[in-house]
Amino acid sequence: MIAAAAALVAACSNQPVAEDRPPGDAGGQIEQVVEQADCETFGEFARLETIMANERSSHSALLLEDGMVLVVGGRGKGGARWPRLFPHSEIYDPATGRWSPSGDMDQEREFFTLIDLGDGSILAAGGTDVQLEPPKATEVRDPGTGEWSASGKMSTGRERGAAVLLNDGRVLYTGGKNKNLREQNSTEIFDPASGEWTETAQMSQARSIHTATLLQDGRVLVAGGGKPEGPFLATAEIYDPSADTWTQVGSMRLPRILHTATLLSDGRVLVAGGKGEPVPDVDSQLRQTAEIYDPKTGEWSPAGEMAEGRAEHTATVLADGRVLVIGSLETRPPRRSTIPPPTP
Repeated sequence: MIAAAAALVAACSNQPVAEDRPPGDAGGQIEQVVEQADCETFGEFARLETIMANERSSHSALLLEDGMVLVVGGRGKGGARWPRLFPHSEIYDPATGRWSPSGDMDQEREFFTLIDLGDGSILAAGGTDVQLEPPKATEVRDPGTGEWSASGKMSTGRERGAAVLLNDGRVLYTGGKNKNLREQNSTEIFDPASGEWTETAQMSQARSIHTATLLQDGRVLVAGGGKPEGPFLATAEIYDPSADTWTQVGSMRLPRILHTATLLSDGRVLVAGGKGEPVPDVDSQLRQTAEIYDPKTGEWSPAGEMAEGRAEHTATVLADGRVLVIGSLETRPPRRSTIPPPTP
């Protein structure tokens, strides 16, 4: 069941929510719990008059520089044996509320990465193809024509790896599962100038379903990962693009997959939720806890707990510096509903 609940937003129902009181000593969280039956809604959702040409799941979407939204690939209705994968892409125009077709990728794929290369071009890499194997092929979308063209091939296919745009415009792709469903410790870099991939230094551990976060100093933090049913990783390491080296840093308090890692305005990284082995009196399999990485010390410290456990959710930094967490692949009843304390 997909959970549509969002932290920082209280639902208009008889659910426990935190009263606005000074923070206690439990991880900086507000502890007083009250019942709230009535509340005002914050905005409204409206169904669009037009729909996409293709029903999709496990697709990718990206906000373009002109304010349009690009939706690409994914899985939809198909034959009797399995749903088919799409190479198709579509554009949503917020000004008109309408969808229009865009160019097709050369290869159908799902669970893949879209990266804005900074000049309007879009890189599509990784994921799985119609054979349920991770493709080596990558492709780039031309912002002028909307057409996709084949680019260089990765050294190996990568499913559920983690990619990030570096400060110099190149793209780092880390880990992921290969066609034999084995996690990899290899990494490689895509250079838009040449259109080629180059293998780079290996991570200390093989990882998939992990996170990669660009730090303010240009280095990359990789955290967690593992297999869907375990084992799970708590370790973290830092990639330095200038030296092409990985350095192990402090481990998280708890192993995690399917978590989020969000760069905060002060340069620290907030890791929230995910899945892992249950730890009695600490957290369940569906993680409710969060922790913060400080690049200055290389160590992790506990953050306040979310109102409920979440995995495969989203985390977005708001203009005031708070982080909005939305959705989950599944959920469990909250032990406590919380709101963040006011910033001093």
